[in-house]
Amino acid sequence: FGTYETMKTYWNAVLPCHMAGLTASLAAVTGNAVSSLIFVPKEVLKQRCQVGQAAAGQSALSLVKTIVREEGVGAMYSGYFATLLRNAPGAMLKFGIYEQMKVFI
Repeated sequence: FGTYETMKTYWNAVLPCHMAGLTASLAAVTGNAVSSLIFVPKEVLKQRCQVGQAAAGQSALSLVKTIVREEGVGAMYSGYFATLLRNAPGAMLKFGIYEQMKVFI
């Protein structure tokens, strides 16, 4: 929510008045993109453990080091854009509706 509120203020200042309705949706997408910077590497790590890529007793940090060394940092963000494509529409709707409901309540 911290990123959402910050970006809502930013988009309010940048967008022309006739596009103010997009503020919440754009802030939601931006917030989702930022949170995915943490969420996606965690998911990559979890999935690698689930398919047995981690050696028995290997720590999460050790697996991260192995992935980065062997495949590069980009491997930790495999699926980042697919995650955004999945999450962005829902976030836009959720926060857009949330902001409209605040006006009516």
